[in-house]
Amino acid sequence: MKRENLARKVILFALIAGLAGRLSGADVATDFPYVVAWESGDAEFAPGDSITINQVRGTTATITTGATYCVEGVYTLVSRDEAKVSLFATTKSSTPTPVDPLQTMTVSRGSGAFRLIKTMNEDGYLHISFYPTTSGSSFGGVYFGQGEGVLRKKDWSVARSTATSATALGIQASSAGTNRTLCEYLGNPVDAPSDLDPKYSQEGLSNALRTAVEKAGASLEIHIEDSEFPFLVGLTGPGARASYEKIMAELKQMGYAYQGSVGSETCQSMNIIPWPALPRDASQRISRRLTVRLQMFFDRMTGASN
Repeated sequence: MKRENLARKVILFALIAGLAGRLSGADVATDFPYVVAWESGDAEFAPGDSITINQVRGTTATITTGATYCVEGVYTLVSRDEAKVSLFATTKSSTPTPVDPLQTMTVSRGSGAFRLIKTMNEDGYLHISFYPTTSGSSFGGVYFGQGEGVLRKKDWSVARSTATSATALGIQASSAGTNRTLCEYLGNPVDAPSDLDPKYSQEGLSNALRTAVEKAGASLEIHIEDSEFPFLVGLTGPGARASYEKIMAELKQMGYAYQGSVGSETCQSMNIIPWPALPRDASQRISRRLTVRLQMFFDRMTGASN
């Protein structure tokens, strides 16, 4: 008798679960009546991670400010034990926007499905991305949208350097001698703070730099060096030095500051994150490493060799 009752409960639970699933799907179709045609843009992930978008529905068939969208798909997370999968928009300015709980969900290592909902309260590029659960910058994601609203090539990389100070700066450390002494002096790379202001993130810096370059009337390529904190910015192209003062003037109005640079007529490597935004307990390491990093970033952008 007990086994029969247990079996009935199992069947009843399965029926309820199946009905809930169908009702959930019906709600999506009702609340978001339009199937949105979309295109994939720039995508970058840590090794083994992935996000695949299966369907986008909305309150309109076109992606526009003021409308709401529901995005469904699947993910695979292997680079970390836990993360957030989030539906955000990279804004075309450095102004942060509020986050609705329906835009993000916490997931564990492995594969699964997601359904995220967002209202387009800003003008920006939509993306589904992985984020640390404790806050911090994205470590992988895919952009999508329609036409010119798709970010097809971003100006920054989500790749993170987890190397020690020696390998991060390209120094071959030996067990003894000047190389080891130099590595110990420089110290380990500095991580971005967990409460980092969005305008000092890779996306915030890229957006601000793009805006400043446009307002200065320049035509330059934008680069972001994000192997450690503070993230550096770079400009390459004819007239980089000639436009430098106008660009910095625009950046200062947006809350950035001149904190050191290495440059030439066609290339500028810069730190524009104000010192008050840097972790105080790492100020000495940042100061020691910054000069070397600025020069290395400049050399990479110009293709300089030893």
